[in-house]
Amino acid sequence: MKTVIPMKVELGTVIHGTHRPTDLIPTFLDELKKYTDDIPQFENGDCVQEYIIELIDALNDCSPSYCYFGTHEGDGSDFGFWIDYETISYDITVERTLHVEYCDGYRTTHSTTESVENEFQYIHVNDHGNMTLYERDNLDEEFTEVWAIV
Repeated sequence: MKTVIPMKVELGTVIHGTHRPTDLIPTFLDELKKYTDDIPQFENGDCVQEYIIELIDALNDCSPSYCYFGTHEGDGSDFGFWIDYETISYDITVERTLHVEYCDGYRTTHSTTESVENEFQYIHVNDHGNMTLYERDNLDEEFTEVWAIV
């Protein structure tokens, strides 16, 4: 049974500048142990690269909403937790499932005519371009911050 250990994921680099399995595997295992006790096991005869992919997938499962674990799009040797801007853009413009609240310092506008008060997630963007994702489990709860990019 999978046990999730409640800990907020820190966005950014976990390991940089290497693709060596002897560097990646212990680092990924240490990182994964922070978030779950459901750790993929390396079996005799397994391919090392397939095991690394399993670890990346497991870490990706621990990622907060609109984030992923993998390489930075600008540097293939920079493994970490990153914002998935493409999914955010898709959900705002195509799916209309994510609402964005823009604040230019004087007024607040929304990406749709609907209010974020009836939503479970929304992103606030301030006048400097900083983004914060807020979520809640039901409409009776207050929003809590999931991540922020300053």
